[in-house]
Amino acid sequence: MLPLHAFVLVLMGRFTQRLYVAYSSWYLIGTLASMQVPFVGFLPLKTSEHMAALGVFGLLQLVSFVTLVRAHLPSKQFQTLLTVFVVGVFVAAFGALVGLTMTQKIAPWTGRFYSLWDTGYAKIHSMAPRLMGSPRS
Repeated sequence: MLPLHAFVLVLMGRFTQRLYVAYSSWYLIGTLASMQVPFVGFLPLKTSEHMAALGVFGLLQLVSFVTLVRAHLPSKQFQTLLTVFVVGVFVAAFGALVGLTMTQKIAPWTGRFYSLWDTGYAKIHSMAPRLMGSPRS
């Protein structure tokens, strides 16, 4: 919920340095703390369920950088640079996501993710009926 809240604030134009510091601190400390659990390890960096939080973290880094650049450039130069920057970052990020997923550095979407969008997914794809010997309905 926190990544979603931060994302909506950015979309609404309510980005502030306080949001940047708070979310960046929360994400970094939370991710590093969760990686200290032995069976979790590097899963927060490898599983696709965590990519939304990582994406919002990256977005806040970019928005903060753009805010800094805006303060130092004239508006005409800034608009040109912003357009090139946004397109370049989008293409690079999308390419990296596809490439890392295809090389299996990032795990593909799992049933846990699909069941968020389709509540019947778990019922249809559950292993429990097959293990108990009952027919699938």
